[in-house]
Amino acid sequence: MTVVARRGGGYVSALPRSATSHQVITVGGGLEGYISLEGDRWVDYAELWRTQPSIRTVTGFKARNIAQLQLKLYERTGADKQRELYDDPLAALLRAPAWDTTYFTFMFAMVNDFAVYDRALAYRHTDAYGDDHLIRIPPSYYVAEGDLANPLRFRFLGAGGEPFFIERDRAVFISGYSPTAFYTGVSPIETLRLILEEERAAQKYRAAFYKNGAKLDHVITRPFDAPKMDPTDKDRFWIRWNAQFNGPGNAGKTPLLEEGMKLEPVNQSAREAQYVEGRKLSFEEVARAYYINPMMLGVVQQTGSYADRTAVHRELYQDTLAPDLEQFAQEFTRQMCPFRGPKRFAFDLADKLEGSFVEQNAARVKQLQYKTIDEVRAEAGYPPLPNGEGAKLVGKGTLPDPAGTSPTGAPATTPDPYPHDGSVADAGTS
Repeated sequence: MTVVARRGGGYVSALPRSATSHQVITVGGGLEGYISLEGDRWVDYAELWRTQPSIRTVTGFKARNIAQLQLKLYERTGADKQRELYDDPLAALLRAPAWDTTYFTFMFAMVNDFAVYDRALAYRHTDAYGDDHLIRIPPSYYVAEGDLANPLRFRFLGAGGEPFFIERDRAVFISGYSPTAFYTGVSPIETLRLILEEERAAQKYRAAFYKNGAKLDHVITRPFDAPKMDPTDKDRFWIRWNAQFNGPGNAGKTPLLEEGMKLEPVNQSAREAQYVEGRKLSFEEVARAYYINPMMLGVVQQTGSYADRTAVHRELYQDTLAPDLEQFAQEFTRQMCPFRGPKRFAFDLADKLEGSFVEQNAARVKQLQYKTIDEVRAEAGYPPLPNGEGAKLVGKGTLPDPAGTSPTGAPATTPDPYPHDGSVADAGTS
C-alpha cells in the first residue's frame, strides 16, 4: 500500500513513538485514497469530498445522523435484560473522547472517514496524568502493517517527517470489505468513478458556459463572397467582441454585427442540456452507492401523508443506518472491552424509533393490561416503585374507558406508571 502521508496536524506531533521492532509486512498496493480522473490526473478522495456536492451531502447525511446517536456501554444482567454502565470509565471516555473534542465531533469524523475511505482509525492515547483520550487519525496519514491475518500496528509520518507507530492494542480500527486486501476496504468513490468524472466535467463546462456570458455556443459567419479579413482586422474584431459581450456582467446584451455577418448557434441551451436532471441523477447514484434512499436527501420529491413520511424516518434507523450502527458498535466492543465480561457498546435508538412522547406513553398505558407497573417502568428505563407498589398487575378492568370512567361508573383509577413523587429523580435511560 502506498500512501502519501501528509505532514503537520495537531494530533500527529503529540503522539509517542513506538519502541517495538517486530517484523511486519505492508498489505495492499497502488495509490490508496486516490482515483484517476481526466486521463492521467490523480485526485484524492479528500479533494472529491471538498469539490463534489453529491459526495459531501451523502456522507455528511450519514455521519450527522449517526453522530447524534449516543454510543452507550451496557452490561448484560440476564437473558433479555441489561443495564447501562453510565459511570464506567469506558462510557465516560466515549462521552468525552478528548479534552477539546465532543462525542459528536469525534463520531462525525469517524463515520465520515469510513464513508469516504472505507476505513477509520482512532488512537487510544494515555497522557502523563493517566487519563485516556480517543484521537481520530485521518486516513491519509497512516498505513496499516501486519501479518496476513491482522494489522499489528499503524505507521504514519509526524510533523518532522519521522515515522510513528500505533500498536494494535492502542487503536480502534474499523475497515470495510475488499476482495483483494486484508484490512483495507474499497471506498464507494471507486465505484462511482465514472459518474464523478462526468459530474466534474459538467461542473467545468457550466463554469465556462457562464464565464462566457451564459450565451449559446455559436459561430459568426460571413457571406461566401465577402472579402477575406486580414489578421489585424480579425484580431481587432475579437478584442472588441470579447470586451463587450464576454463574462457574466455582459450577459443579455445584443450584439451589432458588421454587414453580412450572422450569429449561428451550434449547441444546445442550458435547459436542453438538462443540467438539473443531470445533477439529480448524480445525487441519486451516489445515494444508492451508500445505500441511502434518495427521498431522504430531498433529491426525489416527497409525496404522501404524514404516516408515509414517518415510515421513511423509521426506515432511516431500522434499515439504512442499522448495518453501520451495528458494525461500529461491535468493533468498539471488540477492541475496547474484549476482556471485560458481559459488557458491550450499543447505540441508543429508543428516541428515534418509538415515536413522540404522546405515542410512547399511550403504548405503555396499553401495556398495563398484561404487565405490571414496574415492568413498564423498566422498559422505559425507570427504577421500580418503592414498597412494592409497582409489582401489582393493573389489569383490563381498571383501565379508563372512552368516557373516562371505570366499569362501575366511578372515575377511572389507573395508576400512573410515572408518578411525579420524586421516586424517579435518579432514573437513568435505557
